Amino acid sequence: MEDHRPAFNVNYFVLVMGSLVAARLLRQRSGSAIINVGSVLSDCAIVYQGAYSSTTYAIRAFTNVLRMALERDGVPVAVALIKPGGMHTPCPEHARRYVDQAPRVPPVIYDPRLVADAIQTV
Repeated sequence: MEDHRPAFNVNYFVLVMGSLVAARLLRQRSGSAIINVGSVLSDCAIVYQGAYSSTTYAIRAFTNVLRMALERDGVPVAVALIKPGGMHTPCPEHARRYVDQAPRVPPVIYDPRLVADAIQTV
């Protein structure tokens, strides 16, 4: 449980709050989009990344529910979820504090700027 609470606070609850604020501000702007960033781990969890994987499942579910709620209410805001694979970040080094060996990110490992650039071109 001690691993899950901080992971959900940072990964899930911040995304939920930001998405709800964006939805409120964009309600009257046709052609707007909310793009949430999750992870491919929302489709397949990995050992030693249970807390993080759990947050990505929650992000996927929340994004789907937000999309359905906005569609139901006739709000012209698209809601998308981007699920990148392995990114070159310091996460494995941080995880090293909890296990004997730092988890490895399965290949291919991407530069996070690729995801940022893809979002900007949408």
